[in-house]
Amino acid sequence: MGITDVTVAEAGLPDGLTTMAAWVACIADARSVREYTEILARAGLRTVRTEAHDDAIVRMIDQIEARLCVLRMTAADRLTQAGVDTDAVLRYTALAKQAVADGLIGYGLLIAEKPAGGRPTPG
Repeated sequence: MGITDVTVAEAGLPDGLTTMAAWVACIADARSVREYTEILARAGLRTVRTEAHDDAIVRMIDQIEARLCVLRMTAADRLTQAGVDTDAVLRYTALAKQAVADGLIGYGLLIAEKPAGGRPTPG
C-alpha cells in the first residue's frame, strides 16, 4: 500500500500555519513521517519505504498563488464579493513556502506492506 500526504517536522509548525485556514489546506493536522508509520503499524502494516516529495507541495503552492493573481487581475470584484482577502492568502502561501524551505512542511510517500503470514507487527 502506498499513501502520500503533507508531512511536518517533529518540531511542529509555526503559529501562522496552525490556523483554521491551515486546517482547510490540510497542513495544521499533518503528521510527521514517524507518526504516519506508527498509524500504519497500528493497522497491521509495516512501512518498508519512505520518500520525500517536497517539490510537489511547492508546485501546489505556486499554482495557488498563480491562480489567485490571475483572479485578482481578472475578477477582483468577485473575489471581494466572496470575501476573499487575497493579500492574506498570499501572506499565508509565503509562510507555507518558507516552512517548506525550512524543512517544517513536506510531502511524503510511505509504502507499507502486510507482514508475511498476515500477522500485524506490534506498534
